[in-house]
Amino acid sequence: MSGKGTKGEDSSPLDRIFVFAAPFKDALGITISGIQFRFGEIVNCAYGIALLIKTRRLNGLIHGWAAALLLSLVCNFMLTLIFGVINIGQIDTSFFYKYLLRNVLNTLLIFSVIVSNVCYSDNLIDRFMTWTLILQVIACVFEYAFGKVLFMSALVDPAYIVGIGIPRFCGTASEAAYIAPTLAMLLYYFWRRGRHLLASVSGFLLLITFSSFSYFLFFIIIITLCLSGKKSKIISALAIALCVFFAFVILGQIYGIGGDSSFITYTFNKVLGFFTLGSAGQLDWSASDRIQQQRVALNLLTEARPDQILFGNGTGAVSQASSLAFSSVAGTFSEAQEAYTLYLSTLSDRGIVGLLLLVLIIVSLIKMRRKTIASSALLVGILCQFCHFFLTGNLWQSLLWSEIVLFLGYSHSFDNHRNSRQVPWADERILDNR
Repeated sequence: MSGKGTKGEDSSPLDRIFVFAAPFKDALGITISGIQFRFGEIVNCAYGIALLIKTRRLNGLIHGWAAALLLSLVCNFMLTLIFGVINIGQIDTSFFYKYLLRNVLNTLLIFSVIVSNVCYSDNLIDRFMTWTLILQVIACVFEYAFGKVLFMSALVDPAYIVGIGIPRFCGTASEAAYIAPTLAMLLYYFWRRGRHLLASVSGFLLLITFSSFSYFLFFIIIITLCLSGKKSKIISALAIALCVFFAFVILGQIYGIGGDSSFITYTFNKVLGFFTLGSAGQLDWSASDRIQQQRVALNLLTEARPDQILFGNGTGAVSQASSLAFSSVAGTFSEAQEAYTLYLSTLSDRGIVGLLLLVLIIVSLIKMRRKTIASSALLVGILCQFCHFFLTGNLWQSLLWSEIVLFLGYSHSFDNHRNSRQVPWADERILDNR
């Protein structure tokens, strides 16, 4: 079993390897038989197996919200398997098998963490947060200095704001918006711990993704901090202004855009166009493509039988429909394995039952939050990712499940000390009574 979880206790080598690998996200990985395996996924799998090997006996029955989380993952696997096989001729079998594999691996990981009663200290969570920020800063310097980003162990060109030529920071993720939940988590954590310089760096990185979703998260986190924190609201407001000011001034100096508001207009029109489905503003290719993929999933739902509405058309049905639609109108939009929204894809592929299981996962995690800053920050990162799932898919992102593992292990640590009547949480930097 891992460390006892007190504030100052060190962690095991396994824990440190796990924490080291998690933030690499999409930067490092290998491709085997057409399936991409991220470095974090590989380490997560090995970590789960290692925990099971080290666990000599089960720590009693699994109960409470941890049991609900594990049950929802097992039921999701069974639902996927049964109705995928039933609809095997109407689904993308490649996506089906990949989804099943990742469902199994992440269920194994969560099971191993729960039954081994692994405990993570406050220091380990702090190391994770600090290392994650350091890695994103390194990625930022590399992207802006050399004009390249690392994706699946290969150097590729970054994405740019259309017509302006400003690189969009994506960190260790494959796209700019995909790193936003992580940066929002770091912004919340470091601000609550009173480390405002690191919080400002996190906020700056969040802004230079130039993602509408990142802007949304930035202001939600800042508003939350202003309303719930003990710090002066004036200081918080100044921090916001400084973060925004330096982000735009520095980029203005680098790219010579000065007072040019063209990228602000671009972003505004993009957001307006998306929420009005193109009737106002201006849809870029990405937003237009996303809307068309969602229409593919909606068409499957409108044509579904009652049993398909309940249990879905089979995991891979949206992917298959997207492929057929793309081949019939080539060049209009791209193929997608999910409908650029996890919830709509889930409803189409696994039906109402699948969507309820997804909701149960979210509720279980919320209920397991402990009143400490570390627990709250990890939950912020997890919930921000589930918010991003309204705009994208892929439930099995390795960093998300790494954060869930840390969240569970930290909860175990807190509960163990509370039950043993030890109080290592008296420091206000750790406690979070809000």
